[in-house]
Amino acid sequence: MSSTQDRPSPSLRRLGCTPAPQEARDVVQAALKRLSALRYRQTPLLHAVLTEMAEHHVPVTINHLMALPSISDSDYSSTYRLLKRLESEGIVTCLGVAQKAPHYLLVMPGHQHAYLVCKVCGVLEETDASYSSPTVCGDCEFTPWSHVQSEVWFTGICPECA
Repeated sequence: MSSTQDRPSPSLRRLGCTPAPQEARDVVQAALKRLSALRYRQTPLLHAVLTEMAEHHVPVTINHLMALPSISDSDYSSTYRLLKRLESEGIVTCLGVAQKAPHYLLVMPGHQHAYLVCKVCGVLEETDASYSSPTVCGDCEFTPWSHVQSEVWFTGICPECA
């Protein structure tokens, strides 16, 4: 039997976040400009991953990306290394769920998402739960840290697994 990470990722139930085409292009261009300043090579795989993640702003697994026609010719290890580099630069964030394949989400200014994650099947469900994510709170200060952002996900058992 294959491991959970070898299987296609479980489904994502969405409430809705579809960036406008111009917003998606702007986010991709900003990321490419930032990566260029850091001397990252502008490869076709980089362009394809950023474009797909911007146009379809949902958490994706490597398997999801590898199934896309624009990325399917790339090898798995190159895609994994690229995602880890993008994560280290703060361009994507990783929703790591214990015992489940990690999901990656492109960081887009103004887009805050919270997810429910089933501990049994791994399904992600975007929740409309409102939350605040101050960069500075009354009791703490983040300096000398930079690029601080909040990530919210809750774990539980979905109705299908309960």
